[in-house]
Amino acid sequence: MFKSDLADGNFFLLRNGFTYSFFDKSELKFGSKNNGNSQKIIPCHAVNVSFENSLEPKVSKNYPSPHYRNYFKGSNSSNWVTRVYSYQEILFQNIYKGIDYKIYYGESGLKYDFIVDPKVNPGQIVMKYD
Repeated sequence: MFKSDLADGNFFLLRNGFTYSFFDKSELKFGSKNNGNSQKIIPCHAVNVSFENSLEPKVSKNYPSPHYRNYFKGSNSSNWVTRVYSYQEILFQNIYKGIDYKIYYGESGLKYDFIVDPKVNPGQIVMKYD
C-alpha cells in the first residue's frame, strides 16, 4: 500500500502489518559494473510484522507532500502509475475494535502510535514478527 525510504533500507506499510527491508544503500551504484558483470548481489534482511486477527481498517492519508512521483514500467502506459504523492501520516482506523494505528514522521524519523479508546482492551494488539 505505502512505501517509505529509510537511511538503511525501505519500509513497506500493508493493511495488516508492515515490513522493514534493510540493506547497505552504498552498494547501489547505478551505472557501474561489478568486475564486468552487470548483476550484483546485495545482502538484504527483512523483518515482517503482522497484526494478528486485525480488522479491515479504514485508511486515511494525511498531510500530502507538494511533490509527487511517476512510475513508468515499460512502454505500455497501462503499466504506468502517475501522480503518486507522499504523506506525512497514515491512519488505520479500527485496525482492532476501538483501536487505531497511526504511522508518521516525527523529529527523529518514522514513528507509530496505537490510539486506544477508553475502556477498550489493548490486549487485542498482537504483533507477529517473522
